[in-house]
Amino acid sequence: MTDDVQTESDAMRTVIVAVLVVVATLALLTVGVATPTRPPVALIAGGVAVVTGGLSLVGARKRGNLLGWYAMTLGVMGLRALTGS
Repeated sequence: MTDDVQTESDAMRTVIVAVLVVVATLALLTVGVATPTRPPVALIAGGVAVVTGGLSLVGARKRGNLLGWYAMTLGVMGLRALTGS
């Protein structure tokens, strides 16, 4: 019985972390697009990215893979912000 509960708990944790990663990624990409033209949107999206990214790192079991993903996303965000595209 406890194995079933643990499995359901692990599955729920995985889903929650995945949703947080998607939200954080979309927020970071929004920052990259909105920075030159709409600073308030970029600030809100940046705040959302920081909160959801932090929560996903807290909930993740393998943080190294997630840190790599965020590093790549931050790189894309920076390039988009610098090029304005």
